[in-house]
Amino acid sequence: MGFRLAVSGGAENINLDEKTIQKVTFSSDSATDSNARATDFGIAVKITGKMLYKVGADGEDGTLGLSKWSQVPSEQADCYRNAQIDVVSAGQVVRKYTIPNAFVMEYEEHMDDETGVGTFYLHIKQKKEAKRAGLYVQTYNSTDLITTKHTKELDYYVKQARISYKISPNILDALEEEPQKVMLISLDQRDKLERFQKKNLNWEKGKCNSFFSSSQYLEYSPKNTSKATTKETGGKASFTDFIYTGSSDKKRGKYE
Repeated sequence: MGFRLAVSGGAENINLDEKTIQKVTFSSDSATDSNARATDFGIAVKITGKMLYKVGADGEDGTLGLSKWSQVPSEQADCYRNAQIDVVSAGQVVRKYTIPNAFVMEYEEHMDDETGVGTFYLHIKQKKEAKRAGLYVQTYNSTDLITTKHTKELDYYVKQARISYKISPNILDALEEEPQKVMLISLDQRDKLERFQKKNLNWEKGKCNSFFSSSQYLEYSPKNTSKATTKETGGKASFTDFIYTGSSDKKRGKYE
């Protein structure tokens, strides 16, 4: 039995085969404080293997690609990539793990100058998002409120704010420019909003601000922008990516 890893979505694709990978551990990462099946779960994979060096650190060295991926800062959209792990037996793929929005939690390389053999350890996880946390998400263009579907949260907000709205399966399709804010709403479970905010604190650093405008509304706005002011800032792609991944219909990680 062997394993193959393919990572796409970055500056270059990363591929490791049976000669490199020695062990793979797959796990489902779910909230530990839930008394029912949690909606905000993700996938985690740990991979260990051998480093197959290339002269001059050039050529098809997959571990070099892993090292570069592990150093991509969270401000760049390609820190999140698509990973696929195939389990191979007798030359046939017998199981496949697909992990969209994967990011590097840990990456280590160990070299031995006596044996000349190096090993690596990779720990990747799947980004948890607003929809996966069971949260309603909305944003705004120049004239309307934009959201992906009609819900009780939408009815409540529209009644209070008296604003027009549009339903768009893909929020990005309805946006002409960077929005001023994204709002997550939970009418009766503030704790879900608090958990989402806490789990994404590292992600929002340098990109945006998050704050509760009421007990039911958690708002995100681009960095240096508050509820009362609007300023164009850098990192537009990163903030827009938050809107898209937080409200899209992308599938959770899965295995076949």
